[in-house]
Amino acid sequence: MANTAKRISEALYDLNCILEQSYFFVLENGRLTTSFVDPKAIYTKPELVDMIAEELLSCFSKILRPDVKVIAAPSILITPLAHAVAHQFKNYGLDIPDIVYVKPQGDAFVLEKRFESIVADKPVLIVEDVVFTGKPLLRAAKCIGRAGGQVVGSAALIRYSGIQIENVQMPVFPTLPEFPTFLPKEHPEWGTWPIATDYGYPDRVPNYFGPKRTFFL
Repeated sequence: MANTAKRISEALYDLNCILEQSYFFVLENGRLTTSFVDPKAIYTKPELVDMIAEELLSCFSKILRPDVKVIAAPSILITPLAHAVAHQFKNYGLDIPDIVYVKPQGDAFVLEKRFESIVADKPVLIVEDVVFTGKPLLRAAKCIGRAGGQVVGSAALIRYSGIQIENVQMPVFPTLPEFPTFLPKEHPEWGTWPIATDYGYPDRVPNYFGPKRTFFL
């Protein structure tokens, strides 16, 4: 499986889903990263989506038996990955689970009424591509819990470091090694490298005395 993870990582770099530059990107929790991740290009490559799905479920099954009945996607963009993960269940001799889409609404997530009976009293796996801070996972889990579902964990492609797992309140199983994050002033290039102003939450570090520049323009 290490070879599969390596192939996935190489494909993400080839697609420019991962960019490592001499820039600081500010996450919602105020931590900094030098690795920009934009997973949208993943979904242009069905074979890559299937490879990621296989590796996601493999990582999940190492710790918990994947006999969940429902897979939840916390973004409509992630539903192709959720479907691919669901179809991997047959490789474990298990029934293919149902899929639900949990919609963001303001600072919370909502589940359509017609889907509530699907998750009620059932184990649910949340599938995510990138876990930046863990807040969407927690909000999605609370939404599923209100409908009577039991979230058993989240399978994610990439997870940034610095997430307080106890605040997420569920196991999070990343496929690739964690991407490092830093508190302001922790990085040796603090004050030298620019902060990207067109990605993330640059307003979370308003007193940065170094340069501030657009990254994509």
